[in-house]
Amino acid sequence: LYPGRRPSPEAVEQARALAQESQLRGEPDDALRLLGEAILLSPPDPSLYLSRTQVHAQLRQPLDALDDAEICVSLDAHCAAGWLAKGQAERALGRAADAALSYQAGLRADPANAELQAQLAAVRAEPPPNLLRQLRDLVFAARLGLENLFRTVEDPDKTTDAFVASNSETLDAQLGLLAQTLRVNATVLLESPLLCDAYEQIVYACAQLVAGAPAAFSTLLRNAPNVVEGLSLALRLGWHVHHSVPKLAANALVVLAMCPAADDQLRR
Repeated sequence: LYPGRRPSPEAVEQARALAQESQLRGEPDDALRLLGEAILLSPPDPSLYLSRTQVHAQLRQPLDALDDAEICVSLDAHCAAGWLAKGQAERALGRAADAALSYQAGLRADPANAELQAQLAAVRAEPPPNLLRQLRDLVFAARLGLENLFRTVEDPDKTTDAFVASNSETLDAQLGLLAQTLRVNATVLLESPLLCDAYEQIVYACAQLVAGAPAAFSTLLRNAPNVVEGLSLALRLGWHVHHSVPKLAANALVVLAMCPAADDQLRR
């Protein structure tokens, strides 16, 4: 690719066709690579992001699926399939209220879409999220000594591998609840200043722990993958809460990725 040179439509279609063949052969990783090449050749094409989000969904990668679905509908707000994919990714992340809004947006684009209608009916049948339910985990976490965790992570000298190793059982219980809270529905979170404040504090505590002791965190705590997913969500959603939230999340994830002693799968 060179500045000012238009991509070849034939090259885009060739990459798309090869990606479809890879999927049919049961090679989704190869399909992702080929779709990535096609997107580089034609970044404004929403159908390419839609194809890639479907492969991410097949691989059970809801965060990546959500990223591509959001790009798809930002490029083409009338793409009902894009809104469907976005809602499915949000639902896979436990964000039923957000999924319902995506399905509704898809139905505005295609009111007769049977799949969108079915998905919206299914998500509406689930118990609706509310502020009290979202705060319940925070109250329970406080009983597990959450204030002690906050005080510890404020001092970088105390947030060490030795601290994590000697408190792994308690930390695992605390982080399990905190990580679940980080999967809060965006529509609920952004309507509540109280919940936004709690969200920011939770991101701070998780991020400080990951950045301070990435090796012990990733190898000793069972809930480490859930925390990494929660921080990845905060990286995307945090800009709507406070500018410090995504910065904290990004710093922690970079430190983890660069730590050679950390769990290799989480690093990647």
